Amino acid sequence: MRENCADLQYAYLAQAGFGLQMNLSLVVQWSSEDQSSGCATAQFPRAYSIMRVDTHVEDVCDGEGRLQGFRELLLQRLKLTFSQVSPNIDETARSGEPPDKLATRLADEKAAAVRSVASETAIVITSDQVAALGSERLRKPGSVEVAQNQLREMSGHSVDFFTSLCLLDTATGEKFSALDHTRASLRRLSEEEIVRYIEADSPLDCAGSFKVESLGITLFESIDSKDPTALIGLPLIAVCNGLRQLGVALP
Repeated sequence: MRENCADLQYAYLAQAGFGLQMNLSLVVQWSSEDQSSGCATAQFPRAYSIMRVDTHVEDVCDGEGRLQGFRELLLQRLKLTFSQVSPNIDETARSGEPPDKLATRLADEKAAAVRSVASETAIVITSDQVAALGSERLRKPGSVEVAQNQLREMSGHSVDFFTSLCLLDTATGEKFSALDHTRASLRRLSEEEIVRYIEADSPLDCAGSFKVESLGITLFESIDSKDPTALIGLPLIAVCNGLRQLGVALP
């Protein structure tokens, strides 16, 4: 069994020059339809390293005024110390590719890409999230006008979010995969509510034009999910299940 979370942080200090003798690292990577993605690194006794891959991060300030991404904050709940790098794969959907299949394929391809260039033994954790309103895939609005149109279309309807996860041990090739399906039902929104919300929360970089971890929660009638962290972008329950399957003791 690999070391627990406290040991992960302790071993990380060893690489920072504190004279400790730990030698395992771990890689954590994710991405989403809104081009958010990530990867991280932490230490275990076995020659492994953690990296967190991120092409784009929604930043929030912590208590000391430092900028942190939402996925970074989620991962910190597991008491893992990690750094961040960016992945480099083509995330374009194939013709006719369903949202759940797209999310699963991208997570697998990210894991394979990281494994092919990894300079040290690692556990790679990749994720991707795709949102859909019926058969229409939702993208980042990028402008106030597009965001308003998305919320008008979504008003009174349910949106499906498919969040994939892949954990890959680069040493053994052992893999853990999972797919979370979250259905978010929006209440009927007035034009005034749509305008006020976008002005207040500025969700222009978020697929679906809302931030559920912020003021976006006021837009919903219900959210049906097995893992409340999946909608934010990283399904922590599945991450924990995968790490345990690969021998990491949590907590």
